[in-house]
Amino acid sequence: MDTLALILSIIGCVNWGLVGIFQFDLVAWLFGGSGSLLSRIIYTIVGLAGLWCVTLLFRDTELYVFLDRQEQEAAKEAPLPGSVVAIFKDITRFRRQAQKAQERQQHLMEALVRAVEYVDPNLVGHTRKMRHVAELLARHMELDDTAVLTLRMASQLSQIGKIFVPHHLLRKSGKLTPEEQQAVLQSSEYAFRVLYGINFGLPVPEALHDMNEKFDGSGPRALKGDQINPHARLLAVVNAFCSMVSDRAYRQGMPIEQALDILSSSPAFDPAMVLALREIPADDLRSALAGEDAPSRA
Repeated sequence: MDTLALILSIIGCVNWGLVGIFQFDLVAWLFGGSGSLLSRIIYTIVGLAGLWCVTLLFRDTELYVFLDRQEQEAAKEAPLPGSVVAIFKDITRFRRQAQKAQERQQHLMEALVRAVEYVDPNLVGHTRKMRHVAELLARHMELDDTAVLTLRMASQLSQIGKIFVPHHLLRKSGKLTPEEQQAVLQSSEYAFRVLYGINFGLPVPEALHDMNEKFDGSGPRALKGDQINPHARLLAVVNAFCSMVSDRAYRQGMPIEQALDILSSSPAFDPAMVLALREIPADDLRSALAGEDAPSRA
């Protein structure tokens, strides 16, 4: 059918061309003149055939245009691999996935913090203070962003091991015996066991594992000095500082200067970390204890 339509269209075009150029009507000459009945019938057939031909030949034009537009839109949605647009979209998708993962991780840590605070009411707000003071100290020491993020996350999870410590020890109002102190210090070991299998992408479990070690080697695993993870040494100072300046059910929090004096005189803490903490203005420490974020470096 398409071939017949093409032939009739050619005949019609040739005839119209002869009429236009030479004033010669091929159909009228073949069929007895332009006024004869036969020629008029032939004209009618050729005209209808022409319309039919156009319909057949171009019946899918709109569809082709539509499909072409669809292909263009699809190309925009799915650009060629390796193109700038494709790379940009991959990066955007990756960043969104990473952001969602971080949000889920943050929600998990907040839930764990609430669980710890339920076990030990004295720790309500403690992890928040630790997070802000640790970040303030890390930025004062000009640690890199990876270290700052590690300390921020480790601070929030620093008390998780206390869920497994006998609760009566956590709530005891009097001074703990040496045996009881050792039992509480095992919380860092419990935290490490709980968190070790989680892929943080940062040395968070390792920092928490060493947090209760003492710089002089008197801690649970007898690590001393540089044997202790540097993040853990910073967290140990911050943990003790936040505890001393905070109110407890059995005592009032001590002034910042007094807490710093005690830390400076104790062989249990890294003196370099304590000195760096002392260098921070007291007003900045108060702001951090109140929950204000540390200013970012330029």
